[in-house]
Amino acid sequence: NAAGKHGSQQLVEIQRDLKRQRAKIAAELRATLVGRSLGIFSPTNRLRRACAQLVRHPYFEALILLGIVFSSAVLACEGPTTKTGSALWGYLAVVDFGFMVLFTIEMLLKIVVHGFYFCPD
Repeated sequence: NAAGKHGSQQLVEIQRDLKRQRAKIAAELRATLVGRSLGIFSPTNRLRRACAQLVRHPYFEALILLGIVFSSAVLACEGPTTKTGSALWGYLAVVDFGFMVLFTIEMLLKIVVHGFYFCPD
């Protein structure tokens, strides 16, 4: 039984190593910039690399997803009974504008990193 236990531990270690290698390869592929974004930003461009580092950060993705959830909640608060000019209407308009700015910045950053429609060389 000791030999069987030792063999199963080796198998678990091999599986962990394979997962780490796959994760490393996937991260390297995501980190690779190809072609010229918008025809002007090369893969070595400092602005494009900085944008890529920001866009690929896990907190950035979490912030955007959180923004989507809160934006949806704000949209659900608006309705036909919300009176124009009321305090709630003004608050919702400001928050909605803030989300629009956030999502526009996300779009612009991702366009710089990935290109707009296609990424020609």
